[in-house]
Amino acid sequence: YVYDVELDQFASFDCGPHHFPVSLFWDREDPMLLGSEVHRSFETRAVEDGAVDLKINRAEVVTCFATHEGSLLLQHRFALTEEGCSLVGLHVPTTLLCLQDGLGVTQ
Repeated sequence: YVYDVELDQFASFDCGPHHFPVSLFWDREDPMLLGSEVHRSFETRAVEDGAVDLKINRAEVVTCFATHEGSLLLQHRFALTEEGCSLVGLHVPTTLLCLQDGLGVTQ
């Protein structure tokens, strides 16, 4: 959800079933551009103690524009194909990503 102080209302964007945002970033130069890293989860199996084991099978970056009418419009969507890759910011026209190796070191 995004709250618009001028219109005094919330706007939302549905990324799809079982999708949840992990991080959100506003562009400093264009305050109407919002970027979000979104993961998709699904239930894989029940564990013996009754808990559900969740597995993330896809991560992607979604960018939206907050409109003057109080809605969010999809601008671009792309998959994060590298394991350990994550969104760390936006600065038009660049999407900033970070890649960590197996030791947790940023490349």
